[in-house]
Amino acid sequence: MFHLGHKNPLALKSIMARTGMSDRAVKDAVRGLRRRHNVPVGSARGKRNLPVGYFICVTLEDRDIAAHPFVEQFVDESHTIRAIYGDDRRFRELLGQLALPFTQPRA
Repeated sequence: MFHLGHKNPLALKSIMARTGMSDRAVKDAVRGLRRRHNVPVGSARGKRNLPVGYFICVTLEDRDIAAHPFVEQFVDESHTIRAIYGDDRRFRELLGQLALPFTQPRA
């Protein structure tokens, strides 16, 4: 049942038919595999002329394709967070960039 690589995905409807799971149950299972078990399950949503479905990431290209929508979402949400805080200082702290207190050098 493993579909290796982004060129060989398994469609959601096919997984549902094989397992008897609902679409929400399949998506929750995929999320669990990714988060709890660190399984590199990718998904292609039909954009950029890619086949639609879930696959196991094998190559760096597979991982890039799988991560692309999440990176886009992160960047979009980052703009929103930055606008809410109104400055870069707190935003950088959220990203783990510590604000260092600068003192005047001794004369």
